[in-house]
Amino acid sequence: DAAKAYHLAADLDKSADLQVRRDALFNLGGDQTKQGLYLDAVATLTTLVGLDDGAGFHVLRLAEALKGAGKRDDALREAQRAVALLTKATIDGFDADWENERQTALRE
Repeated sequence: DAAKAYHLAADLDKSADLQVRRDALFNLGGDQTKQGLYLDAVATLTTLVGLDDGAGFHVLRLAEALKGAGKRDDALREAQRAVALLTKATIDGFDADWENERQTALRE
């Protein structure tokens, strides 16, 4: 089961930067959102954002899960926070993926 694998990877990560844990939580939250498991995704992504806001990317994914869970006010608040973080982020050169994420957050 993919969720068990993500949780195991997150639990086993003892690195200083917790990169494996952050990646596992990001991917699990995305999978949960795609599967319509919005409340699970909100819990997973809230944990992730507590570790790292991802310069807005993680916050945006949380906003998407909150929207799916019917928590529109919370989703709007997090989308606004994502826009602020994405706008403030220092990007080396122009990154089309970053700009697409910022535009998605603005539409939210």
